[in-house]
Amino acid sequence: MKRIILWIFVALTGFKAMSQDIHFSQAEQAVQYINPALMGSFEGTHRGILTYRTQWSSVMSAYKTLSAQYDGRYSGRQWRDDAISFGLSFFSDEAGAVSIKSKQLNWGFGYIKTLGKANTLSAAIQMGWASRSIDQTAARWDNQYDPSQPDAYNPNFDSRERYYGNSFSFLDLNMGLLWVYQNFRDFKIKSGFSIYHISPVDLQYYTESNEVLDRRWNAHLTLYKRMKGSNVTLMPNVLFMNQGAVRQTVLGLQIRYAMDESSRYTGTIQDMYVEFGGHYRFGDAFILSMAYSFKNFNARVSYDLNTSKLSLATKGAGGLEFSLTYTTPYTRKYRAYTRY
Repeated sequence: MKRIILWIFVALTGFKAMSQDIHFSQAEQAVQYINPALMGSFEGTHRGILTYRTQWSSVMSAYKTLSAQYDGRYSGRQWRDDAISFGLSFFSDEAGAVSIKSKQLNWGFGYIKTLGKANTLSAAIQMGWASRSIDQTAARWDNQYDPSQPDAYNPNFDSRERYYGNSFSFLDLNMGLLWVYQNFRDFKIKSGFSIYHISPVDLQYYTESNEVLDRRWNAHLTLYKRMKGSNVTLMPNVLFMNQGAVRQTVLGLQIRYAMDESSRYTGTIQDMYVEFGGHYRFGDAFILSMAYSFKNFNARVSYDLNTSKLSLATKGAGGLEFSLTYTTPYTRKYRAYTRY
């Protein structure tokens, strides 16, 4: 029964979903999919992030997403406290039994401008090449159901659906702005705005298609507040995304407990901490997460508890997501903290 409910949901919303971007629950790790200006905005010199997400595996063929990101920054003497940021990202996504596949390679660069003693402003642009494909043979249509047959479905019936082909590709362009304020290690603000798919893309899955990959507008804000006299840092955050008629708001809080902070004494960024968090994606899911960071590595796991109408089929089960981040440390030579 739950499979039937889910198939009804997909049938009603599936083609609309094609025109929406992939999303990750660990937004703080999906930096290049949230805002290109987040490239280079971290404590370190180079960073690599691997993410794997699987969704709805309990009721149908799992939706699977794999992502790899790399970013860094270069600050030469000619720029003083400013820096050039750069990044590269790739994702591969496969959705459902009909294998709707999406792949995209992005590359970008930006500039980080220091403003005064505690502020930086970053701007970045990102370009990409994307491909989309669909397995037509796995699709079932209303015109292929025969009431005279025991199982109703007859694959020999003409679906009367006409496709352009199995796959197509297109170029993409994104941009973003980021403002960072930091008062040593006690208080920090990260806030940004970004636009994805600056030129909307026509999705050519089948003839007479009017599906468009709309522009996606993102706004995000994260506060970092270290509690006085303790090793605890509170990180409330909010993310808002709008793409066509779809709006998504995520509100949450992460709590970090530092077990070792070698950077406070040696100037080398190699903190060790544990982190727990809870977020709510309005109208969709609760997101529970935990992380462990040791020296250059950060491992994070999250799970979505579905709260939408789809929960009738999933019984609350949502998406499981893993990420692993490696950051090359650096030694602070000129200041006691970083503002990136």
